[in-house]
Amino acid sequence: MTTSTTAGAIIADAFRHCGLLAIGQTLHGDYVADGLRRFKLMVGGMNLSPQFAYTKLETTVSLPASTASRTIGPGQQFDVAVPWRIEQNSHARLSGLDYPLTPIGVDEYNSIQDKQLDGFVPKVVFLLDSLPTARVYFWPRAGQATNIHLWTLVPVAAVVDATATITLPDGAEEMLGYLLALRLAPAYEVTLRTDVRSQAANSVRVFKRTNLEVPQLDLQDIGASNDVAAQLFGV
Repeated sequence: MTTSTTAGAIIADAFRHCGLLAIGQTLHGDYVADGLRRFKLMVGGMNLSPQFAYTKLETTVSLPASTASRTIGPGQQFDVAVPWRIEQNSHARLSGLDYPLTPIGVDEYNSIQDKQLDGFVPKVVFLLDSLPTARVYFWPRAGQATNIHLWTLVPVAAVVDATATITLPDGAEEMLGYLLALRLAPAYEVTLRTDVRSQAANSVRVFKRTNLEVPQLDLQDIGASNDVAAQLFGV
């Protein structure tokens, strides 16, 4: 479930948590501007951690035959925010059938000796992370044009101004208000009440728990060899 709100509403909540805004009062423009600046900084920091993402997004791109990689990022071949990681339920689809794509790390990808090997459909995917444009690599290369379905975590959206509508999952608006209060309090020389600090910690704990992902496969432990190709696919 999601809810629509504005950064201005979250900023007002944060000032109320700090005891700086009473019910029925309107926040002065200078305080809104300062709150918005701190809100943007806070969201930017949160978006460095996948545990603060709130939903998964599926992005589909056609992968031509014998193609090893595609760009990913805003306006790129995979037109989506550069992700922290590729999620486990990504897959290749060919002739109406889905084939799982196993996300691997840099060590596993580097251990593949023949990266230009052609196969039936890709079986592993590796994200080479960089900003603003990253690249995803597939192995083996597709033997024919294949649709690739990548699942990535969606971060909290960037905020343009205090009045723009933002869509958040249930519980996120409350968490952001409490976290912003923690940032505002020192700047305004306010000591937050114990219950406000407790609610802030609890809201973060609940939100992170929803994004906890238990590892499904550790390629380092599947055998003595570092050759991913041989270990996984017998090639």
